[in-house]
Amino acid sequence: MPGYAAGTIAANMIGSLLAGMILPGLTSLSAETRALLLTGFLGGLTTMSSFALDMVVFFDSKRFVFAAIYWLTGAMGCIAACMAGFRITRFFTG
Repeated sequence: MPGYAAGTIAANMIGSLLAGMILPGLTSLSAETRALLLTGFLGGLTTMSSFALDMVVFFDSKRFVFAAIYWLTGAMGCIAACMAGFRITRFFTG
């Protein structure tokens, strides 16, 4: 896997983990504050545009199997990371 692709996946998974960890503690905050923290701060960390660009490059170079693996790894990995973060916070906060 090229380095830029691994970096994109790593940044997105870290951002997803943090979002999952932060979300349970934000229920007392206003919707605007939650949006600022989750989409503002974590949106700057995660790199959906880079993920999309990577996908276009893979398709353009006819690396279809790699593109499919990259997409599944990115999408499922981020969902799993977010769920893990959510459960970690819930475990420690009850």
